[in-house]
Amino acid sequence: MEQNLHQKEISVKIRKDEPIQVCGVTLYPLTMEHYEEFMNMKNVLSIRLSALPVQYMEYDYLNAIFKMDTDHESSGKDTHMTLLSTVLYLFELALRIAPEQIGKSVKVFLTKDHLIDQIIVMQNGKRVCLKSNEFSKKIRPVMARQNCVELPDESANRDLIEAGIQKREFYAQNEPDIVFDVEKMVSSVAYLSHVREKEIYQWTIREFENRKQAIDRDKRYTIYAQAEMSGFVKFKK
Repeated sequence: MEQNLHQKEISVKIRKDEPIQVCGVTLYPLTMEHYEEFMNMKNVLSIRLSALPVQYMEYDYLNAIFKMDTDHESSGKDTHMTLLSTVLYLFELALRIAPEQIGKSVKVFLTKDHLIDQIIVMQNGKRVCLKSNEFSKKIRPVMARQNCVELPDESANRDLIEAGIQKREFYAQNEPDIVFDVEKMVSSVAYLSHVREKEIYQWTIREFENRKQAIDRDKRYTIYAQAEMSGFVKFKK
């Protein structure tokens, strides 16, 4: 029988980077082995439904992105990798499906109205049926939290959200482009953590992100403390 975990228990397991059973499947935090592709795909998990065009707002998360894919495809635009296929690929990584079984262990079944009815998952020889709403409300949040992805507050004011986006875009216009180099990033964290680089790739993405943020806080604190010691500047909080 599936163990129904309370939010507190889920939070503890997330902090410990332990697998979590949800709706009959076991979700694992992704490791640094998949860091680069995860960083390129993670935004699909944090799509804000309340910011989508009105025709998609009536659907749950999974069906909303499926309908967006369908409309995109019918318009004749390039559909090399759809939103749905991206989410399902990340889902298979979280299930720790063997590489040779990727794309074969998760099957999507539609209703007569061409909506996602259920997802059939094969994990460790066990067959599990997930409803679209179960994936949207239970699977997605756990996957996000396990991998340091913050889900949007759907109740937030849409005008304020759009104003914030426009403000960030305005200030980003004159900022230099940041080159995303995983190897250098891993090397820096390994050096400052006093471990070998190959050890980092065994870490979970969540552990790596937390360590990177801790290093950043430490460096900032050192800089601010040294500046205050000069006697010419004072930083509040």
